[in-house]
Amino acid sequence: MISVISVYYNRADLVSDSLASVLRQSHGNLELIVIDDGSTDDTWERIKRIRDPRIRALRHENQGFVASIRKAVDLCSGSFVAVHGSGDVSHRDRIALQLAAFERRPDLGLVGSYVENVNSDKGFSTIYRPTAANAEDMCRSRFLIHGGVMFRKDVYDAVGGYRTFFDVGQDHDLWLRMAERSAIGVVPEALYTRHIRTDGVGGGSPGRRLRQIELFNVAVDAHRTRMAGLPDPVDAGQAGCPVAITAESAKILALIGMELAALGDRGLADRALRLGMSSDRPLLPAAIRGLLRALWFSDRLSSAAFRALLKGWYGLKPNRPGDQLPSHDEQHRCASHCGERCPEAHADQPQRPGRLPVE
Repeated sequence: MISVISVYYNRADLVSDSLASVLRQSHGNLELIVIDDGSTDDTWERIKRIRDPRIRALRHENQGFVASIRKAVDLCSGSFVAVHGSGDVSHRDRIALQLAAFERRPDLGLVGSYVENVNSDKGFSTIYRPTAANAEDMCRSRFLIHGGVMFRKDVYDAVGGYRTFFDVGQDHDLWLRMAERSAIGVVPEALYTRHIRTDGVGGGSPGRRLRQIELFNVAVDAHRTRMAGLPDPVDAGQAGCPVAITAESAKILALIGMELAALGDRGLADRALRLGMSSDRPLLPAAIRGLLRALWFSDRLSSAAFRALLKGWYGLKPNRPGDQLPSHDEQHRCASHCGERCPEAHADQPQRPGRLPVE
């Protein structure tokens, strides 16, 4: 049996379609553990309306995402646990294809897939295509998107599960600890649609992203400390910034600093940029901080300057045709010709409007 877990907080409008995509999986031998983390809208009422003997749903007072997902895993009966983000869509063969990857390779402890990221507010979607990685690769940049992964329950238990220290970035900390004991795999197909919302656990506000970068680097530092044979600083109660910042994080912190400066939060912008300057590639955040300090005398001028910088930054990053998702039918037509699914073969095809169908 596969256990699928999903934690909800104020997602009433997305409950039905999201949970239906799990219950319609081609691999039907599953249980669905749903936790409502004290929603204040009618999320719980909508969860209760879904009638299927495979669902186990419970509600508790708001405890936060990490405490709730820990409880969900504790309730699982299966040997494999699949994470399904609230409001997202698991494509029909997601569970079957990830399970097949585990069966082919007993050394795998964690399996992800390509993910379609949908930004409804801005009206576009892109495909995130991770490649299989080891722990050292994962120290350089974030790897798998949390929703859409499947892991072995025994490996999860062996490393101690999600840690409550990480109010965000708890997934990357867990993946690093699992990578120390097992291999990591990726199914090279878009099996999951993630809806990006700024109010979610992975929300996109610059202040929250700053916190994610800080804790990402804490997780990396903890991993490297363990690999050196020393006690884990998180478990020892000694974790926190400052830690060594990765080069990739420095670039992201430079962008976050610009966004915060454009919003007028120069104090938090300065904090983000100073953190980025602690990496071994400090030039970009240092240059942006220099501009921020030069414009410190005027909130209005500073905000206007950084809004113009951001406009230019994003203007140099057009949507690439290769990021567009081939349709469900196109993937299957490719399978009939090639004997396998290969979405990259159709990367130049225009995307159809709306979600992928869930059959």
